[in-house]
Amino acid sequence: MPEDQRSKVKAALSWLAKAVRSFHLYPSESSAYSQILAALHKSLQKLLAQEGELELGVGQFGFSFQGELVYEERDRATSVAFRLYRDGIRSLYFTEGVEREELLGFLEVLAKELHPDDLEDDLLTMLWQKDFVHISYEYVEEPFNEEGVTAFLSQPLAPANESESVDQPEAGVSPALSLDQELVGVVKDETTVERAIEELGQRDIFGRLLDILLELLPYIEDEETFSQVAAKIRQVIALLVTRGQFSRPRAALARVRNSPQLTLDKIEIVDREWAKLADKDIIYQLAPYLEDNSAKFSAAEQFLRGLGSDLVPLLCDLLPALETGNGLASFLVEPSGENLKPFIERMAGEDWRLVKWMVRILGLKRDSQALRHFSLALSHPEEQVRREAIKALTHFPPEKTASHLLAALGDTNHQVRILTLGIIERSNYSGFTDALKKLLARRDFSERPTLEKKLVFSALGRLKGDSVPPLFQRILASRSWFDREEREKMKVYAALGLEAVGTEKAAEILEQYQDARHIPLTDACQAALRRLRKGTKQSYDH
Repeated sequence: MPEDQRSKVKAALSWLAKAVRSFHLYPSESSAYSQILAALHKSLQKLLAQEGELELGVGQFGFSFQGELVYEERDRATSVAFRLYRDGIRSLYFTEGVEREELLGFLEVLAKELHPDDLEDDLLTMLWQKDFVHISYEYVEEPFNEEGVTAFLSQPLAPANESESVDQPEAGVSPALSLDQELVGVVKDETTVERAIEELGQRDIFGRLLDILLELLPYIEDEETFSQVAAKIRQVIALLVTRGQFSRPRAALARVRNSPQLTLDKIEIVDREWAKLADKDIIYQLAPYLEDNSAKFSAAEQFLRGLGSDLVPLLCDLLPALETGNGLASFLVEPSGENLKPFIERMAGEDWRLVKWMVRILGLKRDSQALRHFSLALSHPEEQVRREAIKALTHFPPEKTASHLLAALGDTNHQVRILTLGIIERSNYSGFTDALKKLLARRDFSERPTLEKKLVFSALGRLKGDSVPPLFQRILASRSWFDREEREKMKVYAALGLEAVGTEKAAEILEQYQDARHIPLTDACQAALRRLRKGTKQSYDH
């Protein structure tokens, strides 16, 4: 096989595997998943344009093409090839003309096989129901031999000290499981349990195996063997939770901790193994269940609570990978007395999405110790981070955030400045008055967007300083032929500012100018007076 051809087939299969594993990480309509799907579709189109049909052999350890293994997958827990092979599929065919929608349906089936919502889902049935036009397969009706594993799971359990007195079994009768022989052999063989699980292919095998291992614990005297069984329990729990099954692991831990048959030393061994579940590879596989719209979010959250606060750095780093991470962010906010270091450290990171989440969480925590670190976010090159920082400052008293908000009024992006002015306007903190008056006096103020200028006047009015009405009155009384058009606009804004002041003195000034020669100013003064008399005020959508 030419190396170029081999590379193209391998690339297509690589995109196929990535598309399947990413199916539960991103909504199918999201831009992130659309890019993966487009790359898969493009790579297949190139191959099919040359070959007309792509015939792939399906094996336990990967896909073959023209009799050669071109894409190897040794990790059966995530292997697409193994899932197809386990259900009897031995060949897979793609023909020219396959469309993105057809590929998406095929990926949906494979993803469901990896993360089943229904324990009764069957791969062949799901493929048959889809009735694809350009995707087909060949399969054999040869189920796996389950006798060995089923016998192991159904054997009665015997304590170690009874194993020597067990009589030799009659022909055809399974002996009780000896903890000193068969079980110890299974535990010490790092692959026996996993291989048995894979070969059996039953959905509930993990839960059944967990129950059996828990039953064994009280009968194991040897500490080394106990530790090995505890490690196997942790491995089975990892398999369960990464498949979205959280209730059994929580119940298992409670069962161990409340067991009157286990010593404190043995419970501590199990606790240490449980703590090892706070592993990056395991936690990142929980991403589909930590999305806001996941039906299993609450169960996943409860599982995380049981792992303790050491998870904070891992969960922080996971946030940017989520499409909707508000639920996980709220989870990270809850421990109010927690160390802020993991969040503050990540505010200096390169991934602006991570920085944005850290800013939001620190704001919701309302810990004033974090405020001095907000200058990093307010000077961040990404506008979305700066906007998030402004919003986060609303969770603190205005007198503590004044310096940050005033600095944000000099932001290069007018949307950030407008957002800041809206917060200042609603703060009722008089400490902003002098800064706004200086902003109003700047020569370049007239060059700012209309909404921003209106908000400066409105914010000054709402702060209700004694010097504000006279300032607006001077603007209304000013006369000059220079920049006349802009000056007349400023007078209209001053009328809106007087409306925001809302005092009797402000109303008197508006009445004085409601018959001005400049029609826009007349209309603004009259409208402001009508709203004041009705008890309503003008507001701006910002």
